[in-house]
Amino acid sequence: GVLRLHSVNGIYRDYTTKLELVDDTGINVTLVRRLNSVAVTVVSDLGEKLSGATIIAEGLDVPFTSSSVSVEGTATLMLPYGMFKICVEMPGYYPKCTNVAVKIGSMGITVILRPQILTIIMRYLPILVGVGVLAVVLAVIFRYRSKLIELIAPEEEII
Repeated sequence: GVLRLHSVNGIYRDYTTKLELVDDTGINVTLVRRLNSVAVTVVSDLGEKLSGATIIAEGLDVPFTSSSVSVEGTATLMLPYGMFKICVEMPGYYPKCTNVAVKIGSMGITVILRPQILTIIMRYLPILVGVGVLAVVLAVIFRYRSKLIELIAPEEEII
């Protein structure tokens, strides 16, 4: 005969196998959960998508682990139905973990990473350098203003 198991709720894959029963036979069947697409979008505190983040999903009620690296700010994980702890790590940002209930079908989550202090400094370094250069130029002009005025508009002699 043929054994067919159909998942009514869609959590498990359908299972079909041929079997031959002889006398009193016990049947052990291992059901495999369907994998669902989970798109993880990783953004900075400024809303910019971050490439190169490592995403790790660990099952809380299912013995399942998956990982991926974001490309152009997004990574797709294939996860079975259940609760998962999804952790995102990116150099220069604090890691962030969140618990997610993976449902049947496709879904997406967005994870916002907070920058570490060095990332903030590097983000604003060009502005700080520009302000510093402008301050030095203004200080030099102020210091030598009388000499600059003489060079630009020399006094005329009255005869």
